Amino acid sequence: MGKKVTWKDVNGNAHDLDFVLERSGTDETIGVPVAFIETAWRRYTRHSRNKAQEIQGAIQVLFLTHKHGCPFIGAILAGEFTTGALNQLKSLGFHVLYFPYDSIVQAFKSAGVNADFDEDTPEKDFRSKLRSWNASNKALLINL
Repeated sequence: MGKKVTWKDVNGNAHDLDFVLERSGTDETIGVPVAFIETAWRRYTRHSRNKAQEIQGAIQVLFLTHKHGCPFIGAILAGEFTTGALNQLKSLGFHVLYFPYDSIVQAFKSAGVNADFDEDTPEKDFRSKLRSWNASNKALLINL
């Protein structure tokens, strides 16, 4: 399990990213970053562009700070993101791994879990889905 590391950009601002892979780091010493990766989930497309810009803002300045190491920059996105939000990140050199909402719902369905929901899902239905999840075969879910 990794240790939380706060990265400073060239302007002295602190950034806590989801994943930073580093070379030559130890438990006591921060290494040279070789990959900056953020993750995000959106159920609806509203604010997906804002989330893309938030990811861009955090990672781009760190990329520029550590540009001599040519770090990988990426985003793992799931749920509902607009084409514009995805293209914005890609146009800036981000590698984007995107799992659309429907593909996630279908994957869980294949394991017998109905993960579909929206703003109008009644609380009792949501709790039923959670019970189904908690009772599911975790070994099967790992293979999704």
